[in-house]
Amino acid sequence: TTRRTLLTAAAWSAPVVATAIAAPLSAASTLCVDPDVGINWGLATVTGTAATLGASSTLDRTAVFRPQNSTRPTTPNISATVRHTFSGNMRAETNDGTVSAQNVGGIGQRGYQINQFNGANALTQPSANDFQTVVFTFAEDLYNVRFSITDIDRLWRAGNGLTRDFLDGVVLESAAPRTFSIPSGSTVTGAGTAASPWFNSVDGNKNEDAPGGQVDVVFAGPVRSFTVRYFNLGYTLGTTNNTVNTDNDQTIFVTGLRVERRAAC
Repeated sequence: TTRRTLLTAAAWSAPVVATAIAAPLSAASTLCVDPDVGINWGLATVTGTAATLGASSTLDRTAVFRPQNSTRPTTPNISATVRHTFSGNMRAETNDGTVSAQNVGGIGQRGYQINQFNGANALTQPSANDFQTVVFTFAEDLYNVRFSITDIDRLWRAGNGLTRDFLDGVVLESAAPRTFSIPSGSTVTGAGTAASPWFNSVDGNKNEDAPGGQVDVVFAGPVRSFTVRYFNLGYTLGTTNNTVNTDNDQTIFVTGLRVERRAAC
């Protein structure tokens, strides 16, 4: 994970199938279920405040997605807001809150980038109080929400003459329950909780467009919001020969979003 360049764009396709029964709809409503809608960041329109290098002020972004693979003849866009806030010494990198120029995670899609460094001079020792919080909020309840967090990797080893740059630590929070799996080829470990963040057990900067630093997440739903907290866990390796010695720029991506939509027909 180091600096990345990004772009945004917009495009898409169409849509639905019907089935009956419930949700927060009136008893007389027919429920249309669109079971496998793609939310592709590479085809989204992402707007809002651009990140400023080294800033710690709140960053607000808005995303509008054209639903992919919908079974409906017409279907409304899916919209979301994304809010980035910074705690302690964590600071924004220029590409924070943008869409990657390249595909990530080995799934043929671009991703939403969370990009940061610790301290005003990027050589400040990280601590548990330094992190970025990114809240994704959709304008509607969604079901069977699936996505990947990828490029969770590390370049940090304690000891004389060894590189200490970043050790990605990721926590995923929501009021809605979720499950996760580690795909084949990934060396990520942990549970994605505050007590057990996801991190990579193998030192080395992973290929961004491969699953080596990936975790796959599923929310059964309904879910409208989830929060990613992003740390540099280098501080967890002790205090002996364990001081940051590189710029500690780090990046992860959220990609591969697929959802089920339910609405009155």
